[in-house]
Amino acid sequence: MIFNPDGSASTGEFVVAEAWYGYVSATVLANGQIVVSWREDEIPDSSSPALYTMDNFFRIIDPNRAPTDIALAGSTIVENSQPGSIIGSLSTSDPDVNEAHTYVLLENAGGRFTLSGSQLVVANGTLLDYEQAAIHQVTVRVTDHSGATFDKSFTISVADVSNETSTGSTGADRLVGGVGNDNLSGGLGNDSLTGGSGNDKLSGGSGNDTLSGGTGSDTLYGGAGNDVLTGGSGKDAFVFDTKLNKYSNRDTITDFRVIDDTIRLDNAVFTKVGANGTLKFGAFYANLTGKAHDRDDRIIYEKDTGKLFYDADGTGSKAGVHFATIGKKLSLTNKDFYII
Repeated sequence: MIFNPDGSASTGEFVVAEAWYGYVSATVLANGQIVVSWREDEIPDSSSPALYTMDNFFRIIDPNRAPTDIALAGSTIVENSQPGSIIGSLSTSDPDVNEAHTYVLLENAGGRFTLSGSQLVVANGTLLDYEQAAIHQVTVRVTDHSGATFDKSFTISVADVSNETSTGSTGADRLVGGVGNDNLSGGLGNDSLTGGSGNDKLSGGSGNDTLSGGTGSDTLYGGAGNDVLTGGSGKDAFVFDTKLNKYSNRDTITDFRVIDDTIRLDNAVFTKVGANGTLKFGAFYANLTGKAHDRDDRIIYEKDTGKLFYDADGTGSKAGVHFATIGKKLSLTNKDFYII
């Protein structure tokens, strides 16, 4: 038989002996190699059978053996790492020397990781959040030149960042802060941001976002979209600094506390609220109709519904814009609003 490099039989054959004129043997060595030897006898002259020549041949066959192990040099990555950040390099144990290997990921931990040649790298760092999951599993398959494979799983650890800065993607992201003063920004999708225990800055972006400050004195920017804002404990600030739209940019503050919290209004958007600082006494009015009662009114609180309106002229010639809803029947005053 003729053998292929992996030790399997080829479809071709060769003759190592004819009748009684030859001899063949095969020996398996300790390293897995096979030595095939044979002798060919030839009678040069049929009239003189006693006169013949003898030739000895051998072939060493090295059958392929599958890889036996995979090693990963490095298994920890910092949360929120950039795409392409290297976690570690892969190597393979193989009884065949000078073997060529290729790697694929059978399990990429929900799109968090990918391969670059023989290196395990970050695919989506937004999904690497220590507060949500401190470890992840990946499974790697190595294949040698003949198609033999070996699979192995690895545990990847996510390292915490005390004061973290994280920005979401175009999709719906979930970002969670930790014990530090975190800066979380949702991006374009309908995101969920949770601050943790520090004095955090949460920015929703352009989607319909849900922001929760947690403990600490937090600053919440809903951004565009109809957002739900929860300050949590501490002295929190709710910032309104994007173009008004009573249909598509109207936020809900779930836990406004008059004694602790403030509402900050950007006078680049609320152009008639006045200069920076506390809202003037005459520019705030609370009633049951949500409408201004004189020309000085700019922020109107409808007590029975909790709605906040912005009125640019106080005359009623144009309807006020409903930009937020907070609790009902609160003891709001102008001092709860700060112009930036």
